[in-house]
Amino acid sequence: MPEHVVSTSFGKFRLTISEDYVIDYMTREQILLGHMVSLGGKNDCVQINVPLQGDVAKMLHVGAEHGGCEIDDNEIRGQKIVNLVLLAFTIVTQSWPQIKIIELEDRYHFPCKLSNGTEFPMSLAVYNMALHHKTWYEMKFGAYLKNPSHRALYETHMKGFDDPHPQTFDFKNKILDEVLGPIFVTTKTWTEFFNIIKTKDNRCELMSLWYKSTVGSIIGTTYDNDNWLIDLSNPLIHPIEYTILKKGGSRRRTRKMKYKGWGGAEIDDPVFVYNNLSYSEMYNMDFPALRKMIKK
Repeated sequence: MPEHVVSTSFGKFRLTISEDYVIDYMTREQILLGHMVSLGGKNDCVQINVPLQGDVAKMLHVGAEHGGCEIDDNEIRGQKIVNLVLLAFTIVTQSWPQIKIIELEDRYHFPCKLSNGTEFPMSLAVYNMALHHKTWYEMKFGAYLKNPSHRALYETHMKGFDDPHPQTFDFKNKILDEVLGPIFVTTKTWTEFFNIIKTKDNRCELMSLWYKSTVGSIIGTTYDNDNWLIDLSNPLIHPIEYTILKKGGSRRRTRKMKYKGWGGAEIDDPVFVYNNLSYSEMYNMDFPALRKMIKK
C-alpha cells in the first residue's frame, strides 16, 4: 500500500493507494477488486475506489469538517476542498486512464452550529438545492443524476422554486415563525424567499427544522437514494499540478463521523435527529440568538 506526500499550490497532502480486497467465504481466499485512493493529512478527506475493470470509479467520501485534511494542518475549505477533489481526479485518471466517470452518493451532512450550543446535521445536497437550485456537486463538478428519468423530473421540478408559494407557512418552531414569518409574506416565490435567507449569516440555523421537507414538497422528492455521475471530460474538471515530495510507509484506518445531539451527546447517524424529534419538541426548541433578534 504505497503512501506518498504530494505538494500543490494549496497545501501538502498524504496520498495513499491501497488494494481493495473482498474475502471469498467459501475458499477464504482474498479477491482483488481494485484500488482505494485516499487524500488528506491525519484524516482521509477524499476517497475514491477504482475497480479493476470498467470506466466508472466510485467516490466514497469527501469531507473536511473535522479538519486534518492537510499535512501541516492548514484549513482546507471552500475552493481548496474543490481543488483537493480535482487533485484526486487527476491522480486517478493519470494512474488509470480508462476511468471516464465518477459515481457518488450525495448523502453528506454538515454540522450546522446552533445558537443553543448543539449541532444539527444538514444535508449539503438539499441545503444547496434550496439556496442555489443545484447541489454542491452539480455546481462544482457538473454532476448529474444517474437515472435518466429521475434526471428529467429533477430538471423540470426545479422550476417549482419560481412558482408562487403559499401565503403563510409553518416553520415548525415558534421562534422561527416570529423571525421568518414577516420575511415570508414580503415575497411571492420560494426563490425570492431563499434569496433573502442566503444573505443571513445564520442561514443554516434558520433553515434547520423545515428546509428538507420544504424542498421535498417543491420538487417532489429530495433524491436521497439516487446516485450521481460526474463526467471527467466536462469543462468544470481540470487537472491539478502536484509534485511528489517523498514516499513513506503504509497505514490504514477508518473514522466515523460524529455529531453533537440536542443534549450534547455524540451520535453517529444524522438521520437520528429527524427520527427522534417530535413536532412539539421542534416547535418548542430554543434558539437563543434568534430570540434576542425578536426582542430588539
